[in-house]
Amino acid sequence: MTFLPRLVQISFHDCVGGCDGCVDTEGNPGNRGLKSTVDFARKFKNDYAPQLSLADIFALLGTESLKQAARFANGTVDIPYSIGRRDCNSAQGFPNRHLPHGTILNTIPLLQDEFGLTAREAVALMGCHSLGGAHTSRSGFAGTWDGHPGRLDNGFFLNMASGDWVAKPFRNRFVNSTAWTRPDSNFLMLHADMSMLKNYDVSGPFDEPSCTTMDECTDAPSAHIIFDFARNQKEFHDELGPAFRKMVDGNGAGLTLVA
Repeated sequence: MTFLPRLVQISFHDCVGGCDGCVDTEGNPGNRGLKSTVDFARKFKNDYAPQLSLADIFALLGTESLKQAARFANGTVDIPYSIGRRDCNSAQGFPNRHLPHGTILNTIPLLQDEFGLTAREAVALMGCHSLGGAHTSRSGFAGTWDGHPGRLDNGFFLNMASGDWVAKPFRNRFVNSTAWTRPDSNFLMLHADMSMLKNYDVSGPFDEPSCTTMDECTDAPSAHIIFDFARNQKEFHDELGPAFRKMVDGNGAGLTLVA
């Protein structure tokens, strides 16, 4: 169960800039900690599906992991699977991919532009943070978004909507920034998460928010979506399926539906 979040994550990292099987785990710090996941996918391809591209394998493992994680939460995420993605030629060097960082405030428009999502789909895709957690050795941040990080429930939205969050600095060799935490807990929300619920700016060398508690912040235009998903897990799952498919399929050109 603990490996599921990484398989979902690798799908996202591969599809930023185009699902092409080229995840640079050596030169791109945004992929720090994912080498073992890429190695697993390569072995899976070689052992079970050598006819598929690595991009197809990333999409398959991410899709099936997300569906299984939803089942662990007694839910269902419907994501049809297609094949036909083409791998880039990594022998000629990896493409320079600018992966979104947790300090961004334009999460929804970024995902809309990248994957052609609606606002509700973009928020739902961020709900994948219900799986897994942040690790200092990878991103510089530490904590989990959900109390059950091995299952795809709506805890990410419940936590965000109901938590008494305060801004906390994170200073280490991987990051010098600020995120949101809840006192006496291991829960975490990045700016990329919290900016979907609250309106604020960041400034200074450490991305310090203009409001440091929830009471000081006004609601963001997308706050109602957070509250909707917090109230209804099925509604979250129903939006997530099409969002994830758009992410891994792109415009669908050259793909063949198989399942």
